[in-house]
Amino acid sequence: MAVRVHPVDHPAFDQDVATVAGKAGARLSHVMIPKVESPADLDRASRALDAAGAPHLPQHALIESPAAGQRASDIAPPPRRQS
Repeated sequence: MAVRVHPVDHPAFDQDVATVAGKAGARLSHVMIPKVESPADLDRASRALDAAGAPHLPQHALIESPAAGQRASDIAPPPRRQS
């Protein structure tokens, strides 16, 4: 099972990650991070997952803008980012 959280710039992002990954992290296959625009967005997501006690969870970056699509190879390098 996977979960999609709010975008990293949304006020509820940190609470989403703390609640969902912190409580169900052991049962999740990955976390979907929407509206990713830069590597910094996924770095922020990684810090939130680490703080929630779920550093093992892979991230799936949802690239939803043309500009982010052009930077996709920079945004989502492995190993933590699976797609």
